[in-house]
Amino acid sequence: IRQLRRYANQRDEVEAEEGVEPLFWTNQVVVATTGQEARLGSFTSGPEHFLEWKDTAPVDRADVASDLGKEVAALTSQELLTAGVLRPSHLLDLVRHFSLLMPAGPRRVKVVPRYQQYRAVHRALDRLRTGDSRIVDGHVDRRGGVIWHTQGSGKSLTMVFLVRAMRSDPDLRRFKVVVVTDRTDLQIQLGATAELSGETVKVARSSRELRTHLSPRGPGLVMAMIQKYRADLASGVGAGSSGDGGDLRLAGGDDDQGDRLDDLNTDEAILVLVDEAHRSQGSILHANLLAALPNAARIGFTGTPIIMGARQKTHAIFGPFLDTYTLRQSERDGSTVPIMYEGRTTDAAVQGASNLDEVFLPLVRRSDRRAAPRPAAALRHRGRRARSTRADRRQGARPHPPLRVDGDAGRVQGPRRGQQPSGLRPLPRGSRPGPRRAGGRAGGVARVAPRRARR
Repeated sequence: IRQLRRYANQRDEVEAEEGVEPLFWTNQVVVATTGQEARLGSFTSGPEHFLEWKDTAPVDRADVASDLGKEVAALTSQELLTAGVLRPSHLLDLVRHFSLLMPAGPRRVKVVPRYQQYRAVHRALDRLRTGDSRIVDGHVDRRGGVIWHTQGSGKSLTMVFLVRAMRSDPDLRRFKVVVVTDRTDLQIQLGATAELSGETVKVARSSRELRTHLSPRGPGLVMAMIQKYRADLASGVGAGSSGDGGDLRLAGGDDDQGDRLDDLNTDEAILVLVDEAHRSQGSILHANLLAALPNAARIGFTGTPIIMGARQKTHAIFGPFLDTYTLRQSERDGSTVPIMYEGRTTDAAVQGASNLDEVFLPLVRRSDRRAAPRPAAALRHRGRRARSTRADRRQGARPHPPLRVDGDAGRVQGPRRGQQPSGLRPLPRGSRPGPRRAGGRAGGVARVAPRRARR
């Protein structure tokens, strides 16, 4: 791998020009081999992107082993890659439909498929060609299914590869492809990836635009969130809204009410690709999708299908599994880093656990007493002390005696009725303390200590 990257002048750790990069501008795939091991990549791939090709699909592995006179388990990594990639029909197919140039920061990189993507696309194509439509079957459409590929395995690129392969097939090139998701960020991501197919992507941002894009027959590539398949398609209510306000809520909630949609397009040449097929596809919105496109084939993509529990199974909605690529397979291939979790338990005991109630209850009672509300009079005069003016202090007057709060009786104790503190003048009847004068002198006389507060 280091030698190939040196020839293509792709080693970032080397500043000098050490290769002849123009020789690789027309290169389609790069194979690195050593001994009996082989890995596939492109001339822009980093060392971590060179991975083994572990399947011979669409040719059966047993047929390859029979041609080589070996057992299936004895096939080496080189033999699997040679039979799966370098077979002439496979190589031409891979170059035409599975090689892309996509932006990656300030540069463009060449993308080649992984074996599970190549296998899943061919299995989907075979199902679309041989499966019965709803009209032929008389009950359900049997041209779809579920592609169970774990997270990070490139499901969005698999959709692009499938669309490109369909456009070269005489029987499938007439299909209208509808991509459905349930979140704005996924739609943006899929929309950017779908442009690599070379087709014009029509994004339905409202229910009215969705009707406009889906109603005509013929090929096309349409993207719409599942929330756009509301009953207002049939009634026209709110059809002009942008629909951006409801895309943050996953479909299938209690607010998804309304009548089923009328037949929007009854053509059989429609393929619906549903991303994250385990979510929101058992709701009334998905029923609206079926009512709008009753004869369409459907393929669901998911990394976590629902295969048990009370909820409707994913394969019961879309059909049998087309291809499976689990998390364990991804870890063995080296494309997913395993996360190890070690659960630990600690043995602990509380000394005197039988006496916890006896210790706890007094603490609760004490906190309840502290939190009990105080009498209004006590709260009014809490922390208040009598004060004298600056003029009184200059004359040697003593401040008012502090007020004492009798919490048990709810009374405030101060000077007795009619008793004036020594050195303080009473406030004239009907007058109030004046404002503070310039220079900081008090404009009024000292206040008289309050009388004994009533309950």
